[in-house]
Amino acid sequence: MKKFCVIVFVFFISFFYSQQEKEKKALSLEDAVLSYYNGLYPRTLSGLKWTENNQISYRNDSLLYILSPKSTTAKTKISKNTLISAYKEISSIPYFSSISSSNLYFFDKNKYINVNTANKTYSEISTTKSAQNKSVAKDHSKIAYTIDNNLYYANSKDDSIAITSFENPAVIAGQAIHRYEFGISKGIFWSPNSSLIAFYQKDETKVANYPLLNINTTPGELNSIKYPMAGQTSEQPQIGVFNTTTKNLIYLSL
Repeated sequence: MKKFCVIVFVFFISFFYSQQEKEKKALSLEDAVLSYYNGLYPRTLSGLKWTENNQISYRNDSLLYILSPKSTTAKTKISKNTLISAYKEISSIPYFSSISSSNLYFFDKNKYINVNTANKTYSEISTTKSAQNKSVAKDHSKIAYTIDNNLYYANSKDDSIAITSFENPAVIAGQAIHRYEFGISKGIFWSPNSSLIAFYQKDETKVANYPLLNINTTPGELNSIKYPMAGQTSEQPQIGVFNTTTKNLIYLSL
């Protein structure tokens, strides 16, 4: 009887294992390279980021989840309807730029929205529609940005306060310098107390123009950019610091 039970057990184990082997499919080179858009990609969490109080947050359907990295079972859920009860302009859970214990911060077109989930209210900071390179202060009270070659900032009362006003388009403030080399990726830096704005500035007046062919038009056309060739004059960099309280602008000695 024992032998019979052992044989039956071995038979079922072998059958189960063979079925699993049949269900396995070898991953071909074509699958590995071309099947990303057919659903063959790693599972990810949408909008995954740290919150200001060291929690983990992510989006899922119409919910925002906030949880502790020490206990992933206890989750705080914030629904789209909760956001709409405070700020009615959204149609879905947005991608948040920052999250604190009771405040959700995100951009909505040219507005920076702060939703307070505790009392279901919101406040906003508006920028001009042409604003680029937006950088939010540490305390979320101000936003620095660029328009063309000049630098501006906005607060809850004024959407456009000029920091620089260069008429020469070759003098550029608030953007990355040295063609994004040497680890440079941006041009605006807020101080920890949100009162000072440090920024890169470059003067490309003596840099030669370099023609680039624009193939998106018919016929193609030439566009010029400033590009220093080997042995020629490079851009002249500076670092400016603007005090948003005193409105004083200084440049560091390099």
